[in-house]
Amino acid sequence: MRKTRKYVAAKKRLRELKIRTHKRENADIYALLESHRQIWDNKSGKWIEGTKSMFGDEQPSGIVRIRVMSHPADVQRAVTEIKQHAQLKVVEVSDEYPNRRGIGVRVYLTCMLKDQS
Repeated sequence: MRKTRKYVAAKKRLRELKIRTHKRENADIYALLESHRQIWDNKSGKWIEGTKSMFGDEQPSGIVRIRVMSHPADVQRAVTEIKQHAQLKVVEVSDEYPNRRGIGVRVYLTCMLKDQS
């Protein structure tokens, strides 16, 4: 278990929301927060009130998830280009994962439409 900035902030947010858990793994703690309508804002380094699911109810959430697959030398440039897009606020960028088939890597972006944030 890595005690990343996201993990430390997650533990703090759980205390603020008075949510008790014995879970210790990063992914389990993040899933617990997400089930309580919290999303990770990478820019501020905080968990913020959000929505549990992009399509969980009838109302649009303003959250968009994007998968970027590319050659390793191009993926960060592509992420930078997306971050500069006028209508999206990138709130989280995942680590790079190797593609399952072929060369290349993939990253996942969680974005909010700027008029929704």
